[in-house]
Amino acid sequence: MNKEYCNSHCFLTRNLSMKMKPKVGSKISLILFDMDGVLVDTISSWRFIHNYFSTDNQESVKAYINGEIDDYEFIRKDVNKWRVNNISITNELLGTILKDISYMKGAEACLKRLYKKDIKTAIVSAGIKLLANRIAKELHIDYVYANELLVDMNNRLTGEGIVQVPLKHKDRAVYDISTSLGIPTKEILAVGNSCFDIPLLLSVGIGVAFNPEDDCIAKYADEIIYQKDLSLLLPIIEKYHNLDE
Repeated sequence: MNKEYCNSHCFLTRNLSMKMKPKVGSKISLILFDMDGVLVDTISSWRFIHNYFSTDNQESVKAYINGEIDDYEFIRKDVNKWRVNNISITNELLGTILKDISYMKGAEACLKRLYKKDIKTAIVSAGIKLLANRIAKELHIDYVYANELLVDMNNRLTGEGIVQVPLKHKDRAVYDISTSLGIPTKEILAVGNSCFDIPLLLSVGIGVAFNPEDDCIAKYADEIIYQKDLSLLLPIIEKYHNLDE
């Protein structure tokens, strides 16, 4: 893997060994969607909340990328920055803030088509599970794998979280999904947009880079969509799985 293709500190700079990429299967049994920048038109649901509170987490991002803090500490630092007058915000307020995030163009049409054809779908995101759960309900997505923010008895964020999808290791979530659902990785298609989605795309039969945020992910994708229109995923799926069946 050549680091010259990477615009930031990502998978390519960490020299991780990956399992051999599976061959493409004869059909698509499951489609995995990254959330931020794919299903919704925002780079990061975390950053979206920071913008709402006029806070910044670049220092934490740098520490996380450098391996100085883990996913759990990353969550703690973010939530602590959102405190208003030293009081934690409620889950309800968080949900209200996230409602202003728009769907990606073509997302609803794409998921509606997949739902009608009974192709299983899942969100695999290091983003906020509260948003992922709402999207899954509205777009009829079958499974959600994202990171949950815990609350206390007053429904206020505690700063603790449940990390279901580590940002640097999305492939781990793929193998968990494959095992739990009994679906071979060769029959899975995944869609991502950033350098951190490289392990996601390399762990499945078909990896699609959607409106690539980083040059490096395009290099390691089987298919690329350069426009911000998720309905353009449908012709790609048709290449590997007859949607008229």
